[in-house]
Amino acid sequence: MRTRVSQNSFIWKRFVTAGVLACVAAIAMGTSAVAAFAAALSVRASLAPERVVVGEAAILSLEVSGAQDVPAPSVAAPEGVRVEYVGPATQVSIVNGRIQASVQHRYSVVAEKPGSFRIGPVTFDYAGQRYEAGPVTLVATAAPEAANEPGSPLRLVVRVPRTRVYVREKLPLEVLLYVGAVRAGDLQYPTLAADGCALEPFGEPAQYQEQLPDGTYTVVRFASTVTPLRSGTLTLGPATTRLNVYERRRGGFFDDPFFSQRRPVSLRSEPVQLDVLPLPEDGKPASFTGAVGRFALQVSASPLQVRTGDPVTLRIVLQGQGNLDGVPPPVLPSSPNWKTYEPHAVQAPAGAAAFEQVVIPLAPTAEIPSLEFSYFDPEAGRYRTERSAPIGIVVQRGEETPAMLAAPQPTAPPEELGRDIVYIQEHPGRWQPLHTRTSPLFVAAHGGLLLLPMGAYLFDRRRQSLARDARMLQQRKARQLAEQARKRCRELISQGDIRGFYDCVARHLHDELTLRFQLPPGAVGPEQLARLPLDPDTHQAIAALLAACEEVRFGGQTTSRRAEDDWSLFERVLRELDKPPRRRWLGVGPAAGSAALLVWLAAASWAASPDALFHQGNAAYAAQDYQAAVAAYEAAVRQGVGSAALFFNLGNAYFKLGDLGRAILNYERAQWLAPRDADVWANLDFARARAGVSACTAPLWERIAFPLAHAWSPMGLRYGFTIAYLLAVGALTLSFLHQRWQTWWRWLAFAAGGVALLLGASWVGRSWWHPAEAQAIALEPAAARFAPESGATEHFQLRAGMRVEVRERRGTWLLVERCDGRRGWVDAKQLAPLVPPAEPPVGSS
Repeated sequence: MRTRVSQNSFIWKRFVTAGVLACVAAIAMGTSAVAAFAAALSVRASLAPERVVVGEAAILSLEVSGAQDVPAPSVAAPEGVRVEYVGPATQVSIVNGRIQASVQHRYSVVAEKPGSFRIGPVTFDYAGQRYEAGPVTLVATAAPEAANEPGSPLRLVVRVPRTRVYVREKLPLEVLLYVGAVRAGDLQYPTLAADGCALEPFGEPAQYQEQLPDGTYTVVRFASTVTPLRSGTLTLGPATTRLNVYERRRGGFFDDPFFSQRRPVSLRSEPVQLDVLPLPEDGKPASFTGAVGRFALQVSASPLQVRTGDPVTLRIVLQGQGNLDGVPPPVLPSSPNWKTYEPHAVQAPAGAAAFEQVVIPLAPTAEIPSLEFSYFDPEAGRYRTERSAPIGIVVQRGEETPAMLAAPQPTAPPEELGRDIVYIQEHPGRWQPLHTRTSPLFVAAHGGLLLLPMGAYLFDRRRQSLARDARMLQQRKARQLAEQARKRCRELISQGDIRGFYDCVARHLHDELTLRFQLPPGAVGPEQLARLPLDPDTHQAIAALLAACEEVRFGGQTTSRRAEDDWSLFERVLRELDKPPRRRWLGVGPAAGSAALLVWLAAASWAASPDALFHQGNAAYAAQDYQAAVAAYEAAVRQGVGSAALFFNLGNAYFKLGDLGRAILNYERAQWLAPRDADVWANLDFARARAGVSACTAPLWERIAFPLAHAWSPMGLRYGFTIAYLLAVGALTLSFLHQRWQTWWRWLAFAAGGVALLLGASWVGRSWWHPAEAQAIALEPAAARFAPESGATEHFQLRAGMRVEVRERRGTWLLVERCDGRRGWVDAKQLAPLVPPAEPPVGSS
């Protein structure tokens, strides 16, 4: 039992020594990293491509080698050129043990007129020094505009079923793009000039094949409807659109746009003349209110049996084909037997208009009379009138009389509860960095921690192998005999038994050498002793001890002083023989590397929080100076850190100023940092209700795959995953080192690994599937268009406070996606990112 304890103590000493060496390696690695990052910066500017057509974007790249925290420099744009900041890209490389960090800032450069433009040089200050890159030159040429020509592989055609129409008649319209034997892409929605007409937005395009006399064409069809608003000759068109034609590069082998040369092309169609007739005055009924088309009238009432004074809901539905824009519903004739209220529009099927009107009968018997609806039929060229059938209502007399109904009775009003936002929070809470990104080095560090249980496994295998080694067992027995002989021989010399002392030394040396070097019994002689793997001093000491023993045993006498000297020599020989053989420590290298990664994971820290600005904003808010409160809170946000309390109070200040878009933006930011805060949810729901927007609901599969993605903050998920992961790795490592509690350690590793898997999946879903950096909030009502142009057709409207996901950026335009999947291009100035930007965009005020 004592031998087993001694062996475990020896193993633990070796493992602790490995940890100390790992810490020293981590400190050395950090010192070398700091020295590498302290190297001088190098700056380089490049432009690709250098030749473009007007309206085509080129990318200006400013690459800074030697640092990653260089802010985006401001790039001065010459007249006729628009420069917009796209974003940064960082990179860390390790070459010959040196860490090289770099950042690349990218800008979108768009020429608005033909010419040659010189951009730069770009200058910026960093670490007290000024750096300069560039200049670069951009050459822009005018984009060719192609009209429809016979035999051209690209044609744009505007088509209507007829050109003779009436005012307010809805006319189907098609814009057809014919694509022949060319490769085209990046098609934009067409724009159509329609003076004196109302044009509805184009829907999703359809595509099909059509055989023409000069070949087979791919046809892209854009459908819409146009409504003439005045009589006379009106012109539709021309329609215009832009696309790119891909031509194979000279010497190219692949028929693919990636290996092709892109050529922008603008197409223009021929205009279409419309002969718009006015509506005739002859035969116009008095009930005509402007409807043009063919319609049917349906009228129903519910309930049909009521008491005097009970309401009856009258439902009026107009269904058919035509223009009902701005057309009021049929009017119920006035009668002393009815009390009527204004009708209001309700939801109706496609192609129909529905209205509801509340009617209160005041007489015992009543009948809803026939309603009339008149419209103009453009196909027949005359007016038509639809009439509904009368509806009988059975009215039972109640206790109330018509006179009592005419005068409202005093009743106790129901209690009205006030609603408002929750008041600001007093303390800022825990500050968090707003612009942390999960670097590849962080992911590699977590993967590298697996070296720790691997090293422990190899260490355990080595320990078990040594425990089964016969030679090691003999050496262990030899160490036990050495301890016993040391005590026995010391007792003999202290008792004055010199001969017994030398007999003890001789017997023990023979047994020790026989066991340690696996010699046959009685084979310890000068020749065998010379072949043993010992150093020369130990050889001489053993030979001297054996000679002294022989001299005393066969007649010689000695003194106590010499016996003491031989005892000291005997102890030195025992210590030399007891030294363990040098072996490679399996597991020390992986353990040292993993411990170094642990030191790196625990080394992150950031600057102090701006508490003074937070409390300054609270004081201004309490004094109802909401503008000053906003200024103080925004100054705290620009420090690069934030908290749920800061964004919560900033949202309250914007709400008091009536800016619902920015109020919802900051409530969303507070909810991003504190998803379970009840006050944040209350104010966010109240602001959404005031703005008329609703929250997005994640699909069922996302809620199952990422169960904690919206219940924990990103920082909480990251820290929770790291803690659970380290606990699982540590428990798995101890299961190989601590045999006594091996089962418990493995159960702990299994449980911690399950928690790490749950938190890690939620973290991945929140950080990579729907990253906060891609979320944006509409600051004001904004129009989402079919193309990144101010004159493009409007697709849908974004309300202030509506949350969208940014899918693409082109210059100052963002392609956004709503919760329902609809996409459109919105001006970036009308949106704000969910994560506050580290630096204001280039060119912004």
